[in-house]
Amino acid sequence: MAVPSQTAALEAWGVHQNLFASGHAKVIEDADAIAAARAHPGVPLRRPVGSKSPYRLTAGTPKLEDEPRSRGRAKPQPPADRRGLDAAEAALATLAAEQDEAMANLDRRRQALDREVAAAEQAHAKARKAAQAALARARTAYRKAGGRA
Repeated sequence: MAVPSQTAALEAWGVHQNLFASGHAKVIEDADAIAAARAHPGVPLRRPVGSKSPYRLTAGTPKLEDEPRSRGRAKPQPPADRRGLDAAEAALATLAAEQDEAMANLDRRRQALDREVAAAEQAHAKARKAAQAALARARTAYRKAGGRA
């Protein structure tokens, strides 16, 4: 189509998507195509992609589905299989949960040991105080009996 810009071409086709950027439309430099477009300015002309046949008038907006697909086009790939990734992520999450549980158990055991240590230290302090009092009484009794120490 003979138009002053790509934007004008898109407006004439009635599309908002930039077909030039996506590769569904392109600027033609073929002399025969230019002559045909100038003969019908602002009117879309059409011919099969890759053919040498002359351009012809179209009855409206070109339909992209009607254009033959280019040869060698890659077949769409099926979505990647996530099962391995999902299993690895689940295993890592399970490992993290197990570590959290193990640390919580160790923390409970540490708190119990801290209570045991505190009880043992109190018992030792009480016994030491009693032993020191007994030593003081025995020393006093020894001195009263005439001992020197």
